[in-house]
Amino acid sequence: MTSYSSPKNTPRRFPDGGGTLNTETGIEIIGQGNIGEKARQLRDKTVILRNLGFHTPTRIIIAEQFLNEFLNQNNLGKTLDAAAAGRVSPKQIQEGSITDTHRVTLKKICDLFSSSPLAVRSSAEGDARGTGTYRSEFCDSEVNQLNDSLKRVVASYFSEAAIAFRRDANTGEGFGVIVEPIIGQTLNRNLFGPVLSGFGYTSTSRGGAYINVVVGLGGGVDNREGEIITKEAITAYNGALYAYIEGECAISIEALCGMPKRGSVLVPRDQRNLEPPTNYYGKAIIPKANRSGDSPAEYATISFEGDLGQDFKKINLTSFFEMIENLEKQIGNPQYFEWVMTIEDNEPKYWITQIADINKRADVLDFNVEGETIFFGFSVTGTGNKNCTKIVYCKNPGDIALLRDFNKKNTNYVLFFSSRLTTRALEGVDKLNYNDFNNAAVLVEIPDAPHLEDSLAHLTGQLEMTGKFFAVLDSGQPNNWSLFGRLSKQEGGLTVYPGQVSVLASASQNRLVINRPSESSN
Repeated sequence: MTSYSSPKNTPRRFPDGGGTLNTETGIEIIGQGNIGEKARQLRDKTVILRNLGFHTPTRIIIAEQFLNEFLNQNNLGKTLDAAAAGRVSPKQIQEGSITDTHRVTLKKICDLFSSSPLAVRSSAEGDARGTGTYRSEFCDSEVNQLNDSLKRVVASYFSEAAIAFRRDANTGEGFGVIVEPIIGQTLNRNLFGPVLSGFGYTSTSRGGAYINVVVGLGGGVDNREGEIITKEAITAYNGALYAYIEGECAISIEALCGMPKRGSVLVPRDQRNLEPPTNYYGKAIIPKANRSGDSPAEYATISFEGDLGQDFKKINLTSFFEMIENLEKQIGNPQYFEWVMTIEDNEPKYWITQIADINKRADVLDFNVEGETIFFGFSVTGTGNKNCTKIVYCKNPGDIALLRDFNKKNTNYVLFFSSRLTTRALEGVDKLNYNDFNNAAVLVEIPDAPHLEDSLAHLTGQLEMTGKFFAVLDSGQPNNWSLFGRLSKQEGGLTVYPGQVSVLASASQNRLVINRPSESSN
């Protein structure tokens, strides 16, 4: 079983202004200027992470100077800000050429990480958590592939959705790129990847720490599949992950493999008939000969059998949660983090790939309000009360262009949309982008198509950072579609309910209601 190990921390200098490697953090910054918030948080907190027992890979951070030189080379602007203000298109970025000096730098990066597949990750100003507005990619450690991935990541900064997001979230301008090896080990059938990965919070307004767990790659803020595990839940099994799976997750074959689920995955004991799984559907690095696409990362069946299976069954998360709690104590405030786990010498090894400060807040609401509740939602993001003027329904792929026009003329509305318009399970179907609905205040997904991941994964942190509410329509509640149909009108080719509605949302209570004020009844 082979695992990734960091290259030796030897000082070196790239040909275009890179400084010597910081041996305490394993991070080297190429060029001068802004590196973005994600990279800045990693740079500033890596020593703390390592001192607490977490592992971090060697990282290369590409600063704005490098990007500005690329823009100058292609006559797209002297700086990133100037290019963005001039509405440079993503296509222009992707068609641009790099300098010979930059090509030498990319070759040195590939040589540094040898044959390890690479993660090329965006690092935008004001967006430490990574919302999914900006692109991140996996590629092989090869100059042309790294060049293409780098340009696609930078191009995402210039998309209409990214421009609208920066304005609405008030993040400010600025961008960097992080290049690092994908952390993992040989799994089965020559698959490569971590045993587990996920995201987590050191604490929340609901209580202590919790982590999201998926098999293989993934599990970041823009990939909310998998199983949520709290410290309290795992403590009941003395920290043993496999005992938790056996005792709590009767459908953990679906839960840990990213299959769709509604609310809790727990099943009453007398209804359980599934054995704990040894095979999981997760994302891993696929050998070149077996890939169906350009990216090395694809979904595959990952088996935990033999020696690896025995080690998997021994995983105990107690020490991980202790490290998480100590992380908050050391930094002084709650943290969002993304993590991966490998198994080396029969022991779990925890790596941190992303970290960000968060703010906790109480979010318990009184839902006993005046008026008639006409719609109910769960899987809620956001907390508070919004008064909206319209509800618009975007049902088919052909409605997206109509929604874009509606969005330009309307603000503070509720968007109902079919899950077909966000899921990756349906290939070839147009998908919603942030600039299609950026003026909406509330988004409610109609679950009429299967997801490979949790619903919010497809809209990612864009909604949280811009203050929008999100929920999935709860089909188990008495939603008043007849009233919606009776009062709705056609506006710009879309079905629109024109009346005033009040929307209450609570993330901690996992509930959203849309109320029609009593005075507006027929």
